[in-house]
Amino acid sequence: MLYFKELKNQLEDFFAPFQKEIDDFQWWREVGLVLSAFLLLAWTASVVYLSFFSAPAGFREGIIVRVHKGETISQVADNFHTRYLIRYPFLFKVLAELSLQSKVIAGDYLFAERTDIFTMVKRLSTGNYNIKPLKITINEGLNSQETAKLLDGKLAEFDQDTFISLAGLLEGRLWPDTYFVKPSDDEADIVAMMADNFSKQTEPLLEEIAKSGKSFDDILTMASIIELEARTAESRRMVSGILWNRIKQGMKLQVDAVFPFIMEKYSLQLTVRDLQFDSPYNTYRYKGLPPGPVCNPGLDSIKAALNPTKTSYLFYLSDKGGGMHYAKTYAGHMANRAKWLPNN
Repeated sequence: MLYFKELKNQLEDFFAPFQKEIDDFQWWREVGLVLSAFLLLAWTASVVYLSFFSAPAGFREGIIVRVHKGETISQVADNFHTRYLIRYPFLFKVLAELSLQSKVIAGDYLFAERTDIFTMVKRLSTGNYNIKPLKITINEGLNSQETAKLLDGKLAEFDQDTFISLAGLLEGRLWPDTYFVKPSDDEADIVAMMADNFSKQTEPLLEEIAKSGKSFDDILTMASIIELEARTAESRRMVSGILWNRIKQGMKLQVDAVFPFIMEKYSLQLTVRDLQFDSPYNTYRYKGLPPGPVCNPGLDSIKAALNPTKTSYLFYLSDKGGGMHYAKTYAGHMANRAKWLPNN
C-alpha cells in the first residue's frame, strides 16, 4: 500500500506542471459535448422541418388559391395538398385546429414564394391574402347593367348575370363611388358594399325628404333622370324644377334618360320607333315618373330633385357644347331647337 501511495504522489508531482492544460481539456470536452448535442438537436429539427413542415418540392410560386366561404379546415387541407402547397394534410389540420379554432378566413391567397406550413396557417388565421385590393371607380349615372359591364372587365371571376339579378332589385340605391374590392369579393359582396354606402350617404337627407311631401322613391327616381339629363349643379336644379312642373301639369316627361335602362340606347342612337317602345319606363308614352330609378344617381342629383329651382319653364334642351336652354312654351322650345340644334 505504501508503494502505491508513493507512486500516486510521484504521478501527481509529475503532472502538476500540466494541471492547467488538463483542466482546460476537460472544460473543452464538456463544451464539445454540449455543442455536439446542440448540433445533433439542430440537425434533427432541420430534418424534421424539411421532411414534414417545409414547402413540398412541387410548390408553384405565384399561385393564387381561393378559400371559399364555409370551407372546413379539412377541406382546405385537402385542397392545399392537392395543389402541392403542403406535404401532409394531417399536420396542417392539427396546426390549424390549434391556431384557427376550427375556422379559416375565406378569400383569395397569393403565395408569391415558397411558404412553410406555419406561415400558411398564420396567414389563414389573419386573412393575410398578400393581394392588394383592386381600386374601382363606379361613376354616377350608371345603371346595374352598365355597372356589371364595368366590373366584368376588372374582376376575373365576376358574373354579370348574377350581379344584375341582385343589383336590379336595388336600382338607384347602389352608391356610385370609388371602392377597394378584394379578389375574393363576389357579386353579393359588391352589391352589399354599394347598398351600405348608399344608406350612409343618404341618411342625413331623410328628415328633409320626409318634410318635402314627396316619397323617397319619387325623389330617387327623379334624381336618376336628372343625373343623365344635366351636368352641373345649377342645371340639375333647373331641370328638376321643369320636370316637377311637367308632372304637376299632367304632361309627359319625355326624357331620353330612360332609354339606356330600357334598351341600352342613348339619345343619338334613338329612332322615332324607339320613342314609342312599350315600357312603363318610357316617359314618351306614359305620364309621371317611371316605376323606379333608371340609374344610380349621385348626391348632387338627389339634392337637386329635393330642392328644385322654382321656375315657370316647361321645356329644356342641351346643345352640342353642353349648354342648357329653357322655354316656357312649346313654340319657344322649337325656336331653341332651331337655333341650337339646327340639324336635328
